[in-house]
Amino acid sequence: MLTGFLPLGLAHAAPGPCGSPDETISRHLAAIQARDLPGIEATVTRGAALVLILPDGVRTDTREAYLRFHRAFFRDRSWRMRFEEVSRISTPSMTLVALKSSFRATPSSAPRSSWLSMGFGCEAGQWRLVFDQNTRLPEEAAD
Repeated sequence: MLTGFLPLGLAHAAPGPCGSPDETISRHLAAIQARDLPGIEATVTRGAALVLILPDGVRTDTREAYLRFHRAFFRDRSWRMRFEEVSRISTPSMTLVALKSSFRATPSSAPRSSWLSMGFGCEAGQWRLVFDQNTRLPEEAAD
């Protein structure tokens, strides 16, 4: 299985009640790669609102829909996904992360690259995903 990585030395969260978002971001991405639904649930908002925008433009607005999508997505055991963090902006209450993702529908298929933007909010002392947008890159821009 391909693994993702997060480079060290990128902007970290300013001191606040949630501390650094690094662990939550790492756990969230690892849960996606491992198809670990309980791991995903542990890193997303406890509130009802969670925006997910897929590469084809489909948008959902709830935590329930986000988890339903991932439950179905994780049933497919053939895909592989890698992540590379490219930027991060953090405040004590919000962290925005931009990643480049590489998705393979099967281990032998050509990779498809996307920009992945994730927003994590500080909720009751813990970082939680509140926004997830995927934008597929044209093949010529993917390199």
